[in-house]
Amino acid sequence: MPPLVIAFAVAAFVLAGNDALLTDLRESISASVPPGLLDTLNEVIIEAIESRAGVGILGLLGALYSGLGR
Repeated sequence: MPPLVIAFAVAAFVLAGNDALLTDLRESISASVPPGLLDTLNEVIIEAIESRAGVGILGLLGALYSGLGR
């Protein structure tokens, strides 16, 4: 699970630094989901980008903890 969390944080860092990629992602999502769900997913994307540092730290700590237990 920690590698998935770290990958999520890395993706958020990439999206935060690349407006064109973020726009492409939003356009792809808008073409794939019903209109009522689009606003909710846009909010989730914004929250994920804003919390990327905290998520990355938690993922790294989880990976460290699980690695020490083996």
